[in-house]
Amino acid sequence: MKPEYRNGGEGFCMWADENVRVQIYPPGSTVPAWVQIGDLPNDPYPGTGRSYRQFWEHQKEVFCEALRMENGEFVYRLIVFCWQRGEGKSVGAVLIQLWKFFCFPRQLIVCGANSKDQIKFVHYDEMTKTILNSPKLLSEIGIDSVKEKAIEFRDSRGVLQSSIRPISTSTGILSNITGYTFSEIFDMKNPKYFTQLDGSMRNTPNALGILDSTVSSKDHILYRLFDTWTKRDDPTLFFSYRFSKDADYRDYWHPRNTQQQLDSYKAKWLPADFDRYFRNLWSAGGSKLFTSEMVEATQYLGIDHDQTSHTQMMELLLKRNKLKEGIEISMGPGKAESMGVTTTASIQEIESRLWHVSDYYALQENGIPAAAPIDSLGRLTDLFNTHWAIIAALDRADPMKTKTNARTVVGAIAKGLPGSKGKLIVAKEGETLPYIYLLLHLKVIESSSLEDIKTELSLIHTLYEIDVFGSERWGAWDLETWLTDRDIKPEFWQPTFDRQHAMFTELYLALRDGRLKAPPLAIKGSKGDQDILREEAENFDYDPDAKWYGSPEKKRKEGVQDDSIYVIGGCLYTGRSLSPLDFRERKGKIDFGSFFPAQGLRGNYK
Repeated sequence: MKPEYRNGGEGFCMWADENVRVQIYPPGSTVPAWVQIGDLPNDPYPGTGRSYRQFWEHQKEVFCEALRMENGEFVYRLIVFCWQRGEGKSVGAVLIQLWKFFCFPRQLIVCGANSKDQIKFVHYDEMTKTILNSPKLLSEIGIDSVKEKAIEFRDSRGVLQSSIRPISTSTGILSNITGYTFSEIFDMKNPKYFTQLDGSMRNTPNALGILDSTVSSKDHILYRLFDTWTKRDDPTLFFSYRFSKDADYRDYWHPRNTQQQLDSYKAKWLPADFDRYFRNLWSAGGSKLFTSEMVEATQYLGIDHDQTSHTQMMELLLKRNKLKEGIEISMGPGKAESMGVTTTASIQEIESRLWHVSDYYALQENGIPAAAPIDSLGRLTDLFNTHWAIIAALDRADPMKTKTNARTVVGAIAKGLPGSKGKLIVAKEGETLPYIYLLLHLKVIESSSLEDIKTELSLIHTLYEIDVFGSERWGAWDLETWLTDRDIKPEFWQPTFDRQHAMFTELYLALRDGRLKAPPLAIKGSKGDQDILREEAENFDYDPDAKWYGSPEKKRKEGVQDDSIYVIGGCLYTGRSLSPLDFRERKGKIDFGSFFPAQGLRGNYK
């Protein structure tokens, strides 16, 4: 291979033009053919007016920057291609590592992915097919060097000089690799595998890691890399992000990505999947049960001090988040100033109209979790013109399970019906009343002990007088007598799927319709960036095939949990039969403590 092939991005493009064949559908043909990259046709495809030659020229611009060298070393050590589906990001990752394998000495390159099949069928298979169909590459190493589990280059003595091999997620830390690829990292559940892989090339000059993926959720390592790139916090990171906000064929490079094809996929696919793969917007990266706007709306009573404005508020939250996303999209290096002041002013105008729940009550005091004051509940009684029923619930963690981050959580909610105070309102058969739910208290019981659970329930009962209490039967065996002695109606259940389905259906409807309100909490989530409720709600998932609700990370030591969501869902489920007939004014009780007469005294002191 020519020495000038090692000249960074320009050398890579020269090597690809002169040595590599790729598979295309030539103009006017429905049969694929392997064509030298340097000979790609310039004939425009009828549906788009684009050619394969133009496709490659667009990619070359990105590759030349990504592979830029200074003083013989790569400027970037981690390269990310976050592009829409069908735009050649996997082929780009494959070609770059093949270039290193053929043009640089002593290469140890690995292909990683989320599963064994993905490793084999995406990057490694693409590498073997490219070599076998590119005569110049094949002549360099010989057909016997292209194996099922390794591609090898040996010298004239048969000594192994370079290799490419696929690895599984269980491989662990490797030693001094010179490069890796990782396909569709958005689907990776545990970032530990990526950190081990990336850390394996820590002391190796000119090592390159390459990721190709569509967008992820915003709590994922991929979005963290995107955020790092926009802030320019890591000069060794290169992140190429492309998207199509309106799924417009003109936003694509591939000559066969027509508008008709995009419209067809839009009609056939679920909206979340289409938005992830073809629009490639960060707002579509998460596919959880509750949208970020639904979760955020719990912090607001409405807009412009109008509590009946939920629909307009949700539209404004969505608009604001899209404006913020537009800033994120445009904040590539050298583009941070391109948005001007108009978008920022629009965001500020929307935020100024939001009516915060915290204007009426807080669930923290000096950064410490606290129950809502009883007088705040009185103000909310006047605001919504309703009295309340009080519901408490428990989600108890097993204190002997130390391999997860599960927590014991106690919570209380007030259930009311706007406009019902002083009126006799009875739902007609088949009618569902629009009840509102206020989170009054949420507390993590660090010890998970029943005594500490009872202490917290006593505080709630003293403040608001609990009507009903709910919990899974496990872990609550000693509470029934304690509750009935205080005129609290208990309900214990087994965690069946049907019961959970009823529980979280009501929670979903309450969030969708803006009927669950909660100010920000002082309790941090498992990862520390959000409070426990917002973090767990945005991560909460539903798998109808597996008949399962919860956090996909809950079994991991530091994964996001779902305890607060189970408590709130438990409150709504336990209070499902409470109606305006059960609502009453809440004045609270003053707790002066308890008196215990002394015993065994020697004298009678007066």
